[in-house]
Amino acid sequence: MQLRTDVQLKSMSKAMLDVVIPAIDPSNSLAVEQAQLVLGMLRLMQHQAPLQYQFDRDELARSVALMSKLHSLASQDASLATLRCQFQTQLNDANVALEGSRIDPAELCDTVRDCRYMIGAMVREAGQTAAPETTLRIEQAVLEYSKQQLLRDRALVVLQGWEPEPDAVPSIESLLASSAQI
Repeated sequence: MQLRTDVQLKSMSKAMLDVVIPAIDPSNSLAVEQAQLVLGMLRLMQHQAPLQYQFDRDELARSVALMSKLHSLASQDASLATLRCQFQTQLNDANVALEGSRIDPAELCDTVRDCRYMIGAMVREAGQTAAPETTLRIEQAVLEYSKQQLLRDRALVVLQGWEPEPDAVPSIESLLASSAQI
């Protein structure tokens, strides 16, 4: 039995291409279309699988950088003091996870999810209680982060074929390499 995902995906793609698709009645256009869709998704997963951990670590590194900036901005506004303590705890946990050389991929995903939650909590709290100038700076920091994350998300799935100009989207490898220093 093969446990490596990359080999499993390659084997499934080959089986779809060499055995399943040729066995489908060509007049059954829906079955042909769905088989091609499955084959395309298997190939996409084969491309993405080796990059997923690096992709998640990149997001965590940039989340930590954003959280540090938001924490600094929030420290200038007394109305955010209570959340700032919880935020600092999550920021500390995220830094430990980021620095861990042998972090489990599931722990990495959980930490990224927890960072997303705390970033959302800071934005909600700032929107309700912070001074307008603090809220604006937090909004700008989050929008810049979101712009970078969306580009990475698009690059990771560009092979699905949804981009009108796929060549205009940088490769996920180049985006991850450019932020490897974070």
